[in-house]
Amino acid sequence: MSQLCWADVARILIDFVVSFGAAVCAGVPLGALAGLLAWVVGRRLHIFERAEQRKERRQRDTLRAAESLEDLRDEVADLIEKVPQWRGAMTSVEWGKVFNISTPIWDGMQHIGGVERSASREVVQPLARFYGGLSQARTWVRVVGESWMVAEDQVVNAGAKRTAFAAMAVQGLDQAQKAGEGLVEMLDREIERLRG
Repeated sequence: MSQLCWADVARILIDFVVSFGAAVCAGVPLGALAGLLAWVVGRRLHIFERAEQRKERRQRDTLRAAESLEDLRDEVADLIEKVPQWRGAMTSVEWGKVFNISTPIWDGMQHIGGVERSASREVVQPLARFYGGLSQARTWVRVVGESWMVAEDQVVNAGAKRTAFAAMAVQGLDQAQKAGEGLVEMLDREIERLRG
C-alpha cells in the first residue's frame, strides 16, 4: 500500500471541488426550474385558498344578512299592526296624541349600512318608504307634544298649527301604511332567496 502525500491530498481536493462545482452547475437549471415550478404551484394554491376564503366569507355574510332581515321582518310586522292604532290616536283628538314610534332594528341597520348590503333594491325601496313615513310621523308627533308646552295665547293660531302638525303625522302614517302593504311577504321571499 502506498502512502498518501500532500500532492495526492491536493489532487483529491481539487477533484472534489471540480466535481462539486460541476454538479452544482449542472443542477442550477434543474434547481431553478424546480424552484420556479414550486413557486407557480404555491401561487396557484394561495389563489385557490383566497378564493375559498372569499366564498366562505360571502356565505357567512349572506347568512348574517338573512338573520338581520328576519329581525327586520319581525319589526316591520309589529309596526304594521300598530300604524292603524297610531293613526286613530292622532285623528281621535283635534290636536293628536303623543306616542312613541320605536324602530331599533331599522335604526341599527342604518347605522352600519346593513340594509343595502342585505337586501335587493326591490326590497330596500319599499322599506325606505315605510320607514320614511314612520320617521315623518315620529317627527311630527314630537312637535305636537312640544306644542302643548306653549301656551295658546303666546302663539298666533296655536290650535290650527297643532292640527296641522297632527295632520302631518297622519300623512306620514298613511305613507307607512301604504308602503307596508305586502312588505312582510316581500321580506320573507328575500330571506328565502338569501338562504337558498
